Amino acid sequence: MAYRLTEGDLAIFEQAAQNGSVFTAFYFQNCVSQLDDSTVIKGWQFLPWALRVHHGSEPEQTIVGGFGSGKTAGLAISGFAFCATTPLFKFLEAAPVGWQSLQMYEYIVDRLPGSRAERFVKKTVYRPYPKITFHNGSTMEFMSADEQAARIKTWEGDQVILDQGEDVDDLDETIRNLGSRLRGRRPNGEPRLGRLTVLANAGDSPELWDRYDQAEAFPEDYLSLTISYRDNIYLSERDLKNLERRAGGTPELIQQWLEGKRPVGKGEHFPWTMIEPCVDSALNEIMERAIREKRKGFVYQEAPKCGCVWWEMPAEKGRQYIVIGDPGQNDPPHRNSPVIMVWDVTGFPAQPAYLRCFRWVFGGGLYGPFLDEFQRLVQLYKAHGQCAFDSTGMQKAFDELAFTTEGLLAEGMNLQGEKRLMINHLKIMLGKIMFRFPRIKGITHQLTHYKLPDTRIRQDITSVLMMTAGWLRRKLWDTANLDEEDEISLSQSRNAREPERMGRNR
Repeated sequence: MAYRLTEGDLAIFEQAAQNGSVFTAFYFQNCVSQLDDSTVIKGWQFLPWALRVHHGSEPEQTIVGGFGSGKTAGLAISGFAFCATTPLFKFLEAAPVGWQSLQMYEYIVDRLPGSRAERFVKKTVYRPYPKITFHNGSTMEFMSADEQAARIKTWEGDQVILDQGEDVDDLDETIRNLGSRLRGRRPNGEPRLGRLTVLANAGDSPELWDRYDQAEAFPEDYLSLTISYRDNIYLSERDLKNLERRAGGTPELIQQWLEGKRPVGKGEHFPWTMIEPCVDSALNEIMERAIREKRKGFVYQEAPKCGCVWWEMPAEKGRQYIVIGDPGQNDPPHRNSPVIMVWDVTGFPAQPAYLRCFRWVFGGGLYGPFLDEFQRLVQLYKAHGQCAFDSTGMQKAFDELAFTTEGLLAEGMNLQGEKRLMINHLKIMLGKIMFRFPRIKGITHQLTHYKLPDTRIRQDITSVLMMTAGWLRRKLWDTANLDEEDEISLSQSRNAREPERMGRNR
């Protein structure tokens, strides 16, 4: 029998353009859900969040969902509805490995037999990769980034679902590559949808959460949603309890893996329990009030993906300040982005060091922005002779080529040979609450995510904190303030550097 649409189909399609559940309930009429003893839902229905995603006008979507939240089902049926109602629509679901991309394909084909939706499908194939072909020329393809990478690079279509986004090694680059495939028009001249959706669990992926935060700055282009397992009305109380137990049972694990809450970070070196006592919310309140009142000398700026990049309070007479910086040429939040911090160290160590200025500088491929800002802050806070910068690698000549010519006495600190020792200094000082700083996303995020080796992680802010701790201990901290446990810890850190150096010389 030749495929054709009836007047009834067209009427349903028209209604479905406003409410996708009209399509799914009629054509997947064989799907029945038992909510409780007295409530039965016949026909497949979008959950409220999934309906919002299906009809969203934003070309960039980021959906972070807990286990059991129904995110795979919602996006699978949404893609099917687009393909069935739109001739020549092309849908692609890509995942890091093959079995992950297979889940969405199987969800659809398992519900086709006995449904009215089955007549839209011309054929389904499993190899060389899962694919659903529709009579109207539309296709749904399900590929793995490792096995079908070459095919993905040449694919072109309407919609891409990037599944398991938290497991993608270089998420930004992958999004750029996939996003470039969403362009142009279909063969019939109609413009393509051009939608890229990242689907993820609440994993520890800075790039994922950077993308998620874009919705706050650019709401017309980005949609970001967090989906809880409790948003899935089709789960029974027994299902919910089983999920909670299998997620680990603790409130923290349930919040992350079932409710989709953003993880704080593993805190391999700097756990949140160590950092939180040093976060001073009163500083945030002072800044907020000063900005409202437009008080002179107070500056607060944010940037997409970064949060706060400029936090500055005016210098005060009679106070002692130090300026510590890490040169770089990149732009926040990426690696090698310049960072400068100014600390009020008056009365230290009897009083904590208070953060007075935080600058996450946009380098734009040059060292100049860092050098200019570093010099400005040294002059503003009268920190001549009380300033230092990371002189590791290419930056070791800064004191001669840049600072000396400007009459600036800045000390170069080489992190490469002292990193383990400075990590220990920072641990001890954080543990003794010898730092006080406002709640700034970049600071807490980099600290809780810091690990060794740190060659592939964002750690410029943490590096400045390490140098600050090293500088303060050497210049200001009377060793009488160290207890026996601290001295043993520092001694172990010094000894730990010897095998590493020997290993490099082999």
